[in-house]
Amino acid sequence: MSKKKAQEQVPNEATILQEELTYDTKTIITVLLLVTVYPIGLILVYKWMQWPKWLKIVLAVPLIPFVVVFLFLVIGIFGAAF
Repeated sequence: MSKKKAQEQVPNEATILQEELTYDTKTIITVLLLVTVYPIGLILVYKWMQWPKWLKIVLAVPLIPFVVVFLFLVIGIFGAAF
């Protein structure tokens, strides 16, 4: 029983990380990732940030042409195979 209590009191790494990061730190990380690694930054915008919905949509709009081009390439490759 005491072993179970000891396990409940030990926080995991994710909990520690969440408690240590302030909103300002998350904002800096998100903006840097948006500039350097756009898809990962976009995921963090939706996961961490409490920005207005219109801003999240505006940030996601540039992803649409990449998805469309990717789909055309995949359809073209697999369409030629059939």
